[in-house]
Amino acid sequence: MPAFRKFRFLAMRRTTQVSVMLLFAAGNLLGWRILTGNLSTSKVLGVLTIADPFAVLQILATGHLVSGETLLGASIVVLFFALLAGRSFCSWVCPVNPVTDLANWLREKTGIADSGDRPWTGRKARYWVAGVSLAVSAVTGVAAFEWVSPISMLHRGLVFGMGIGWTLVLAVFLFDLLWIADGFCGHICPLGAFYSLVTGFSLVRVRHSREKCTLCGKCLEICPERQVLPMIGKASAAVTSGECTNCGRCIEVCDDDAMKFGMEGPMGRNRGSVWIAMAIVGILALGVTLATAGERKQKDRGEEDLGIRKETLYDESKVAPSHGDYGKAEPGKSKRIERAFENSPPLIPHDLTGMLPIAVTNNACLDCHLPENAPPMNATPMPKSHFVDMDTGKDLKGNFDGKRYPCMQCHVPQVNIPEPVKNTFKADFRSRKSKKRSNLLDSLNEGVKAE
Repeated sequence: MPAFRKFRFLAMRRTTQVSVMLLFAAGNLLGWRILTGNLSTSKVLGVLTIADPFAVLQILATGHLVSGETLLGASIVVLFFALLAGRSFCSWVCPVNPVTDLANWLREKTGIADSGDRPWTGRKARYWVAGVSLAVSAVTGVAAFEWVSPISMLHRGLVFGMGIGWTLVLAVFLFDLLWIADGFCGHICPLGAFYSLVTGFSLVRVRHSREKCTLCGKCLEICPERQVLPMIGKASAAVTSGECTNCGRCIEVCDDDAMKFGMEGPMGRNRGSVWIAMAIVGILALGVTLATAGERKQKDRGEEDLGIRKETLYDESKVAPSHGDYGKAEPGKSKRIERAFENSPPLIPHDLTGMLPIAVTNNACLDCHLPENAPPMNATPMPKSHFVDMDTGKDLKGNFDGKRYPCMQCHVPQVNIPEPVKNTFKADFRSRKSKKRSNLLDSLNEGVKAE
């Protein structure tokens, strides 16, 4: 039992991390609704939405809209950790924590020296990374850290299947093992920086007793954020820094029972964190208000506002189709219509009276558009692609592929009606000829070498 006491919080943390991962996996594989989604956005019991607040801040920085439900979920997470649990996400939930803990354990066992803070990897570097992540998100329109986050990659990999993301997780492991102890979590992770900023006044705190302390230094040796323990041997006080992860390792190694968890009042302590947390919750609350108003406005829109016709979707009596004038010119006397884009099927510019329906044994199109008939009829000749088997690609030696007989599946008459929606598309033709002629077969075979 004494041995277990030395690792009781570590065992509870690993149990929590594995349980969270298994519940997410069960939601994906077994359809359980206890916990579905991922660490960025998830649902609890299929009802309550919770979201990563730092990911939501990045999305807001991009200028994209976020639903009120997601903003409310992010606010719940901020309030839970800021008011109650502190920065415990990093040590009790984050899937990268076991990876970095393993790297640091191997670092200790193999005797790799800790050279202190390396250039550009001081404890304050994570705050710069967090700020840069938000700035890059605003400039690029993409949630920057989410694209490269080893936390998201490892979580999604374990739940949905690991892809190339394992390389980034390995890089984090080697970074902590070979470069600097607690390197990722304690120096550069912007998510850890975010929680450090907002959790400086949480209720759950580690407390130090000066009367019981024998200055053995074990707590300072084991702590991944040892700068949060300036009171050791000096005063009885609680840890006030938001950088503490509430991992409990200092409590486990203390043989004098001088460290313990307790509930500490937030008043008068880390007022900076109070204002930061209030500002973030305020931003999220404003977002919830705006998003909810937008969603309500969207719901208030009637069906008559949907679509181009501006009428209810359930009544066809008031909806008249647009009738226009089809081409009345006789075949051979009509003006050809330029193609809408390269190799687009040519439009039919002439009158179709007496030519329909088209059937296998009755196809009036062939009378004019076969290559040998087209010139005297002033018609567009069929391209080479129509004389190649459309299934096998075999050259039919001048014979028309019968499977192409329903010509009007591709070629349609043009009607002159006002555009319901203005067309701003502009085609890019590689040559002037391609505006009036097809080179589809050549395009399909472009770059293909014959055996």
